[in-house]
This record gives sequence, C-alpha cells and structure tokens, in this order.
Amino acid sequence: MQATDTGRAKAMIGTTLAGRYRIDALLGEGGMGAVYRGHHLHLKRDFAIKVLHPDITRDPDVGRRFEREAQSAARLDHVNCIQVTEFGTTDDGTRYMVMQLLEGLELHDLIRGPMEPLRALDLFLQILAGLEHAHGRGVVHRDLKPQNVFVSRESDGKEILKIVDFGIAKLVSGEGAGEAMTRAGMVFGTPLYMSPEQCLGVQVDARSDLYSAGILLYLMLSGKLPFVSDDPVAVIRMQVSQDPPPLPESVPEDLAAIVFRLLAKQRDARFPDAKTVRKLLQSYRKGLASRLARGEGDRPITRRMSALAPTPAFHTDLPDALKPRETSRFELGRATPWLVGVAIVGLVSAAVIVVLFGGQAVEVDETGEASAAAASGASAEASDGGEEPAPPEVAGPTDDELAAIDAAFRENRYDEG
Repeated sequence: MQATDTGRAKAMIGTTLAGRYRIDALLGEGGMGAVYRGHHLHLKRDFAIKVLHPDITRDPDVGRRFEREAQSAARLDHVNCIQVTEFGTTDDGTRYMVMQLLEGLELHDLIRGPMEPLRALDLFLQILAGLEHAHGRGVVHRDLKPQNVFVSRESDGKEILKIVDFGIAKLVSGEGAGEAMTRAGMVFGTPLYMSPEQCLGVQVDARSDLYSAGILLYLMLSGKLPFVSDDPVAVIRMQVSQDPPPLPESVPEDLAAIVFRLLAKQRDARFPDAKTVRKLLQSYRKGLASRLARGEGDRPITRRMSALAPTPAFHTDLPDALKPRETSRFELGRATPWLVGVAIVGLVSAAVIVVLFGGQAVEVDETGEASAAAASGASAEASDGGEEPAPPEVAGPTDDELAAIDAAFRENRYDEG
C-alpha cells in the first residue's frame, strides 16, 4: 500500500461512518481497502468494518465484487462462517461492509510445522462444516486458503474456526446465481490452493472448494504445501498435472488416503460433497483417538500416492501450454502468495494471465521476445541413481509466453498489503 493510502486509512480513526459506527482502530489494510474496529453507537457493540479506498470505489468491477462478497456472506448463518451484518454506501460514495469482529489468529499463523493428526482433524472438520453450510446455501468460496481461515479460542480452550473473505465467491443458486463477474473463461484465486479446473478457467463447483480444503489438510498434516514455486505459472502447471508428494510417515495411511482423494485431479474422483467427507472424518477421528489412547500409535504410509488417489492426472483436453512435457525439475523456493486470474483461451491455446496488483488488473498476452531469464528460473537437478525417478514435471508455456508473463510479474509485484 502506498503511503498516501496508509495516511488516508489512519485518518478515518475517530470519525463516524454512516452516522452510527465510530471508527476506533485500524486493524489491517491492503491494496483494496482497510479494515477497522468500529463501535456501533446505538447497539454499544464492536464490529469489524471493511472500507474500500476511494480510488478503488470508482472502479465498477471492484464495486460489484465487493457487493458480491457481502451478498455471499450474508447468505450464511453458521458458527464456522464469518457473519456480515450490513453493507452500504455513504453519502460521499464510501463503500463499506460490517462484519462480526473476530479475535484470534489466521490458520496461517498457527502452522509452524506438522500438526498432530487429532488437532488437524478438529480444525479441518470445522472447515468442512462451514463449507457444507455455504454450499448448501449456494455459495462456492473459490479462494479457500490459510489467510481466509480464522481461529479463535474460547474460555474453555476450545478452538473455533471461521471461514472468511467471500470476495470471489460464486453464487450457484438463488438470486444472482450465475451472474458473470469476469469475462468468460476467467477465474480468480490463489494458485497455491486452486483446483485444477479453477486453474484451467473452466466451470467450478463445490468440489473445487474440497480440493482447496484438501491442500489445507495436507499443509496442516505435513507443515508444507504440496506444490510450491516462486513462479505462479509453475504452480498452476503443478496443480493441473503433477501428483502431490507423499505425506510424512507420521500421518496414518488411511488418513493420507482421504487427503489424496480430496486432491484428485478429476473432480468426479473426489468426494461428492463436504458432508460426505465430514461424516467420514468424524468416524475416523473417533477411531484414531481410540487407537492413540490404547497406545497403538500411527501406522506408516506404505503405498504410493498413485495407489491412494484415483485418476491423479487431469485427463482432459489441456491447453498446449499446460500439457506435461519431460523437463528438468524446478528449483523450488519459498512460495509467494500471488493472487492471479487465469483465462484459458478456448482451452486449446496458451494461457492468458490476469494479475491483480493492488486492485488493478494487468493483462499479459502472448507477445514478448523469448528470454532465458523468463524460463521460470528452472535449473537441472542431478538425480540420484539409486532413487526412483520423480514424476515428470510440466514444461508449461512457450518461451515467448513465459517472457511476457515473467516481465509482467517483475514490473508489477503483487501488493500483499
């Protein structure tokens, strides 16, 4: 965020919004706007209030997306989903959204390594309960990630989880369902957590959220993401075509099987809905708790992922830019939480990337000269003759496409706020 925006955000502290909310503190800010602690002067209660920056408010697409977030969240009334109580525009054109005020941490802040399976399951069952409710109300989140999962602790020590930020949620039933927020074939999300079909820009449904939830469970159990790279395009290729690495041996084999089914590339091979997974894992958790209480411990994983997850590859007509090709392995670094939109042109040609930088969309077409620096920073990695060869990596777009994409990312780094 620019200094002028930060100063403008802080300037709201002490003012009154919409005639009834006293702005008491700045809780956070980003390229799109700021979130405040606000006190309702009549109800004598504190709320979280999200306010769009004035410059952003003038963008009609952003305004519609903001309104869609409010509409999506307002449909929900569940302990594991954030509650939105009001949405509006002030006389001076300021758009705001009033939400339940949460005290706690993002799931991202709780993961410092592999979690104990029982704790991971306790949290994950709440994610599934929230998704089950949202999907039942016709809302698909489409951007499920640790930063959008909030964990608070009650007085008895119990952890309560809430799914937040329905900013790119899709309404699949009821009023407003199916309204296009972007051009055909375009989808927004965070590549590290996006389903293969979301990466390809094809129709998404509730099972896309289950894939993203599977990545969260993988992360909680292993302390690592299955697919990481500093290059978001490389991550997209991995989501579409690459098997996730095996989970640590400390993860029970049967639990690993559930994780990998959630991560099946073909959505028909995943669980049909959140309720099915939740009921299965509730029963599994009871059994695991009994096993641990008897001192039996966890069974090591002995089967490969390919034996646990049906149809691990996305067998469909992929764009040429995303079809697997033998290549050297990517040298993976710390993953950057890029937020990108991917538009697949006819599902037969190269991907067109639309990157969001502080609320501004920068579209990258197929122009640009080939560049060695644009080849995603891949480097050959010597293979150990005694080890089983790794699955083929995906070479991805052509040099020209990579050059254009790489140039756009270098010139316009995503503003993480």
